[in-house]
Amino acid sequence: MRLSAPIYQLKRRAKLLARFDKIPLHEAQDRIAREEGFSAWSALSARVTMNVSTSAMLPRLADGDMLLLGARPGSTLSEMEGELSSSRSNAPREK
Repeated sequence: MRLSAPIYQLKRRAKLLARFDKIPLHEAQDRIAREEGFSAWSALSARVTMNVSTSAMLPRLADGDMLLLGARPGSTLSEMEGELSSSRSNAPREK
């Protein structure tokens, strides 16, 4: 299922909705998630992180690109960081 906008835009919409309707942020996030076809924000968020693939990301990086990863310990992104790190160290070096 494709989202109508990138996750950062959906987060921003939820924040604005929470302010405008004077509702808790979690309610606004859940409302946005339901509009996107998910049962709750947590389901939407989990689906988005599942779509991140190291093999799809690496070919898009050029020399000198910086990749910022943030994650909780033991999460999928921590595993991805390890994969990226090992693939970088295994890459042939130019002389």
